[in-house]
Amino acid sequence: MAGSANINLLKNKTGISPEMVNIEVWLRMVSLATLAIVIVVGMVVGGGYIFLQQERVRLEQEKATLEQQLAQERQKEGMLATLKRRVALMGKIQTVQRSMGSVLSIAQTIAPGSQLTSIIVDEQQQIKVTAQTASVEEAAGVIINLLALAESNRVVSPELVGLELGKDGSVKLTVSFVQGTTSG
Repeated sequence: MAGSANINLLKNKTGISPEMVNIEVWLRMVSLATLAIVIVVGMVVGGGYIFLQQERVRLEQEKATLEQQLAQERQKEGMLATLKRRVALMGKIQTVQRSMGSVLSIAQTIAPGSQLTSIIVDEQQQIKVTAQTASVEEAAGVIINLLALAESNRVVSPELVGLELGKDGSVKLTVSFVQGTTSG
């Protein structure tokens, strides 16, 4: 024993039972399958994340585009609302406003020719006609014409508003009335 100073207490080969070998093989396959599943799931999750990121960017761009279109539509809507108000106002004006053709016809009947100097229509549809006549007789003719129109209901509430007698015998008179319902 002088040549061998080392004593090996460990067995060179330990015997593994066949059951343990089967379990070890099975554990390797399960671990490889689990690793493959984790890799596949990771790739699916990563792909889903990338897809969702791209979708989020696309939706944000679409949102910005829609907000811009909405701002343009608001401007159009404001213009449309203004237009509607103006159309409604024009409708009110048209319902209140009388035909100026019939007003001019009545004024020409009251003061024919060059006697007519002005016509004024106020908000209450009161019409004032001013005529300049050369004599009192012509002024009386203007009054007679006004009364004839009142009898035929072409004018309502005739009134002599003003009468001025000039030094040269001319007469300036202003009459007011409301246009009647008969167009005569």
